[in-house]
Amino acid sequence: MKTKIKWGIIALITLSVGLGGLFKLARMEFFMKNAEVLHYSAEFAQVIGFFEVLACVGLYFAKWRLFALLGLCSILLGAIGVSVGAQTGIDHLIGPTIPLILCILVLFLDNSYKLIRSDGK
Repeated sequence: MKTKIKWGIIALITLSVGLGGLFKLARMEFFMKNAEVLHYSAEFAQVIGFFEVLACVGLYFAKWRLFALLGLCSILLGAIGVSVGAQTGIDHLIGPTIPLILCILVLFLDNSYKLIRSDGK
């Protein structure tokens, strides 16, 4: 059951962050306007998009999953910090906060990282 939930959450992360990263790479108008609001250059938004896509691909490989999750958490925490600093309002905070919570859930659902002891102590 935990495995199905974990893969479902990974799929949700991929949909939200991975598609957003692809749209940034493609320089879609909405994402470029959003980058301007957050005081990003278009090129920096593309770099962030590249790393978002790369991390989402890494989620599907057990060997890279921990690094991908930590990278995504770093990117998403940075996005939250920039949104707070730019005083954009709550609507810009919801976007990175939900995937961040999902990434943390995957970290705890995947027993291979030994974040939670399974022996009950």
